[in-house]
Amino acid sequence: MNNFDLQVALDTAKEAVKAASAASLSYFRKRNTITLKADHSLATLADRDAEDAILATIRRRFPEH
Repeated sequence: MNNFDLQVALDTAKEAVKAASAASLSYFRKRNTITLKADHSLATLADRDAEDAILATIRRRFPEH
């Protein structure tokens, strides 16, 4: 990976963080449903929406990833 690729990756990571923050902010200080993931760890709807936002950002920037 050259420096340009690292910058694209960094920019994508920053964009993903912003998207995840926006996705989860609507759940702040509200009741939230907690579910169990396949590995029996806990996840809220905010967690799942944040993860979806991160994955959407990565897939948009790196569709082959």
